[in-house]
Amino acid sequence: MTNTIQFKRTTLLDKRPVASGLALGEPAVVLHQSSFGIFLKDSNGDVRKIGPTHVGANAPNTYFVGSSGVSIGEGWVDTANSNALKIWDGTGWLTVSSAGGSSFDPYIVDFGLDIGSVDYGLVTDGTIASSESWGNSLSYLTN
Repeated sequence: MTNTIQFKRTTLLDKRPVASGLALGEPAVVLHQSSFGIFLKDSNGDVRKIGPTHVGANAPNTYFVGSSGVSIGEGWVDTANSNALKIWDGTGWLTVSSAGGSSFDPYIVDFGLDIGSVDYGLVTDGTIASSESWGNSLSYLTN
């Protein structure tokens, strides 16, 4: 006899789990085809979406049913804005790539310099803007 293991789940569009409904590390799944996602409760007590990137004309969780808001690092392909790739930085949607426009689209690079820290840079037209002081030793590749 086989056993079936199922996570907390819903098929409702934009219904995200609330933190009080999950144990630390417990997965929950949204199964709606337009807003599929897997969520976990982190050590800070926040619910984080771990994938996949949302694709649509409206930002993910715009018309929420469960918990409001989006996770830091959550992605969105904005189909109403030339399929621009956007990342939530905790306060707003940062456009990291867009169709057309410049010949050098901006993108985020995780340099992985410190274990357990967020160390990233935003590469735009050949320069680096970041949340840390990089000094003179940082190099990067462009295409």
